[in-house]
Amino acid sequence: MKYKFIVVEGFDGSGKSSIAKWLSEEWGYEFHKTPMGLFSSVRSHFDSEKIDLVERYCFYAADCMRASIYIKKQIESGKSIVLDRYHYSTIAYHESKMPGISNLLPDLFKPLFKPELVLYVKVNFQIANQRMAQRQNLPDDSLFLTQEYYDKIDQKFLSVFDVPYQVVDNSGRLEDTKAKVLNILQDKPKKEIPRINAPFVH
Repeated sequence: MKYKFIVVEGFDGSGKSSIAKWLSEEWGYEFHKTPMGLFSSVRSHFDSEKIDLVERYCFYAADCMRASIYIKKQIESGKSIVLDRYHYSTIAYHESKMPGISNLLPDLFKPLFKPELVLYVKVNFQIANQRMAQRQNLPDDSLFLTQEYYDKIDQKFLSVFDVPYQVVDNSGRLEDTKAKVLNILQDKPKKEIPRINAPFVH
């Protein structure tokens, strides 16, 4: 594959994790999901409604910094990485609830190691909800499960991607989606994303 570092973004129920794991299993990418390591073990504490949103934002930002350091080392050692969510999620989700939160530390994500490609896996809110309802575990996005937040997060995602990205519709069969992704990976996307005049994108 041409890409050494791919980020897969999307809402819970979109199928993003299935796509990321497939890339790992079938194409030899090292799979990781944020939060990583010790951060994942305390995630439930920060995903509570009782936690101040700024504190939650800082927690996820810190995890992205740790992930960036680890991934850079792995790439330099010859590995290929697929990451299930990165700082794009941190920005999009928290901005949906507290517009301007990224401006508190405007250059926070500037030093992060950037992916070569973002796959933004999408379905509509109704399909995402149906899929999440079939799960036994609590969704990661449990604080954001409304159509209003879903729409805000979608709009914010599309404004914060600062590397080439591809929107991947996963409303149908997973096998069809895999074929779409394979076509993308075999032909580098021509869609270069213009830089957004916002302090959290550089």
